[in-house]
Amino acid sequence: MQCPQCGKETAAGDQRCSACGHELTKALTRLKNPLVRKRLFLLGGGLLVVFGVLVFLFFLLPDRTKKEFVRRPANLGGELTGEGPDTSGQFGRKGVEIGPNAVYGQITLIRRGVITVKSLNTGKEYTIYVGHRTNYTPRRYPVVGEKVKVVYIDDKGQLKATQVEIRT
Repeated sequence: MQCPQCGKETAAGDQRCSACGHELTKALTRLKNPLVRKRLFLLGGGLLVVFGVLVFLFFLLPDRTKKEFVRRPANLGGELTGEGPDTSGQFGRKGVEIGPNAVYGQITLIRRGVITVKSLNTGKEYTIYVGHRTNYTPRRYPVVGEKVKVVYIDDKGQLKATQVEIRT
């Protein structure tokens, strides 16, 4: 090994130069520092690239899981087409709803996104969710006390209105 101060050749295991007395261990650590820095830089860059790839895979790629969609029946309300008011002005038979997914009743409570309808045929109360996809006839929101015919779908236990027909 060569002494960095005087340039004389010294033995590999010496801690001091035999000619000038310069400490060789400090010179060795100074020589090793650029290698250590380079290794740390490469390691840090590699970790940054791996982290970037993970972020891309988990957050930016689309979700590949299967989503369960609620299918809307093709002939929604079609089972009610032959139904009309009987001689007493009621829809359907007493004690039976007017269809499997329809109720004729009176509005008892209105909250944001929810109406409560008390069936005139059975006396049972239904809490039905309404939203931007609900069709109203006439095109207005019902008020408490009005009679309505509501066609709904059952979405995992929640009744969601598709049609609200206001009767006078």
